[in-house]
Amino acid sequence: AVVSTQSGHYGRESQLKGSTTQYKGEVIENDKLKAQNKLANEEISSLRNQVKDLKSEFEQICQTNQGTWEKENEVINDKYQSLKKKVNKGEKRRETILNL
Repeated sequence: AVVSTQSGHYGRESQLKGSTTQYKGEVIENDKLKAQNKLANEEISSLRNQVKDLKSEFEQICQTNQGTWEKENEVINDKYQSLKKKVNKGEKRRETILNL
């Protein structure tokens, strides 16, 4: 009975040492995961800021280009109206010649 008590005692002590080692391992693993999570959050934050910067840059380019497009559209529209008038004059002249 004494032997079994001693082996039981040593068994529990060994079990506790194993649990402590396992616990330390889990704490280390947990710390690693926390560090990785922190890095991932920092990277995500950095990427979000880059996206915001790109969005602002894109909006600025769009506004600049819109002004350019509006000016080009006015020029094209003016040329179109001028050509349309010339075509109308040409059609009237043709009708006049055909009616002679």
